Amino acid sequence: MTTPLALPCFVLAGVNCAVGIFYLLLFLRRREPREHLPFSMLCFGLAAYDCFCAGLYGSRSLAEGIFWQRLQLLSLSPVSIFNIWFLGLVAVRRLNKVLWVFILVFAALVPLALTLDQPGITLSLSTPAIKPIYWGPRLLVTYYESRTGAIDTLGMATSWIAYVYLFHALFRAYRRERSRYLVAIMLGQLAFAVGLVNDGLVASRVYSFVYVSEYSYLVVVTTMAYALLNKFVDLQVDVERLNSNLESRVQEALADIKVLRGLIPICAWCRKIRDDQGYWSQIEDYVARHSDATFSHGICPDCSRNLSRQRPGS
Repeated sequence: MTTPLALPCFVLAGVNCAVGIFYLLLFLRRREPREHLPFSMLCFGLAAYDCFCAGLYGSRSLAEGIFWQRLQLLSLSPVSIFNIWFLGLVAVRRLNKVLWVFILVFAALVPLALTLDQPGITLSLSTPAIKPIYWGPRLLVTYYESRTGAIDTLGMATSWIAYVYLFHALFRAYRRERSRYLVAIMLGQLAFAVGLVNDGLVASRVYSFVYVSEYSYLVVVTTMAYALLNKFVDLQVDVERLNSNLESRVQEALADIKVLRGLIPICAWCRKIRDDQGYWSQIEDYVARHSDATFSHGICPDCSRNLSRQRPGS
């Protein structure tokens, strides 16, 4: 039986899958920018997370709910890894030693959670935390869950430390570059923090409300996609503007080039040239008007000898 909260999760999974496929194809076609690969992997991880959320919300027993809750928590490790990878490339331009430590911690949490299946360490049927959520008098959903264990707590603590570190790196990058893309990404990370706080308080039974992390992750994906897409569009606009400027400069250069072409009428006796208006001009004047060439006058050896013969007394 599907609850009303499960249906939107399947829609979100489809959206994240579509976005992930799009950016993966972009990366396969053109390997720059490098952020496309971790972003596409993040989308696929979130699509799986959304499906596990739908399974949890539709559960009708504690055993079924813990099955989906375990998958949900396990999927958060690769999601965190790809998020760190993406934000590291955006804010720090590479994965430094601190980010590698975060990635290794999240990578280690998955085998630990699978091997140390004990009460207090990870999820267990002996530590139920069933939470019915009401919308007014109506029962909206019942979360059949277990209390989180030490490994899950370690994952949450690591997530918060990594979040603070990366948000600070994003803010420093923004102060350095003043990029609107970074503003969008930071807004998405703030939405992620709000969802994380809400889900933590709901899980701790501080107040009764629905989990919203899947919706906050949608904001994260939307802001990241907005930043990547606008960065790509701005790059294309810059290339088009550069091509337009180059084309204009080439046209200006071609306009300055004067070339003599066609049949030029010239007098066989005096060597004057007739222009398009019917006027006869010296060859030097005609060429100077129709090209960038200039003349310097001298005398050739043959003419020099002829003039010498014509002089009196030669």
